[in-house]
Amino acid sequence: QVLSSVGKDAAMPPRKKARTEAGEAVASDAAEAEAEEEEEPEDFIWQWKKGKAWMTFSEEDIETLEKMWKMVDGEGSFTATLDSEGASIPFNTNLKNMMQTNMSTNKRRRVQRIVRPPPKATWQFLNDDDEWESYGEDDAEILEGSSEACAELRTKVFSFNKGYNSVYVIRFDEMTQKNMDSGTVRKLRRIPPGEEPPAL
Repeated sequence: QVLSSVGKDAAMPPRKKARTEAGEAVASDAAEAEAEEEEEPEDFIWQWKKGKAWMTFSEEDIETLEKMWKMVDGEGSFTATLDSEGASIPFNTNLKNMMQTNMSTNKRRRVQRIVRPPPKATWQFLNDDDEWESYGEDDAEILEGSSEACAELRTKVFSFNKGYNSVYVIRFDEMTQKNMDSGTVRKLRRIPPGEEPPAL
């Protein structure tokens, strides 16, 4: 009985060790996954309010604002020189109420810091000068959504069609746009998100 007991006890450590090694492997994988997540911080943009619209700061100003934000740990206020219609002007940004004051004129405007939206596809048409011209944001959204759902789109709701009420037919298989009133046909192209337009 004693020998049997010793033999049983001697056989236990390898199984316990195996479980320990497995647990360490799982913990290691979890730690690596967490580290990978930490290596991809969220990307932010800054915007200021003009009337009812939010205007995005230039990339240079966004970099400046982000740097100052981190310096004050997102609290209190800071003053930084920003571009304003071609002029370099100092602005004080109050992070408590997210208001920005022009230090030269004392005019105030609301600002916000938001996660950078994912890039969108660019839709363009070939204009009368044989140059590629981008659709407006709302029109591009209509084209993007429709291209995923159908081969042909008939619509009057393009922003450039206000006051004309013409019917436009978009053929996604041919990548063409036709004005059914004038008969004008234009070539279209879609530039995937984050990509540069192809060389002419």
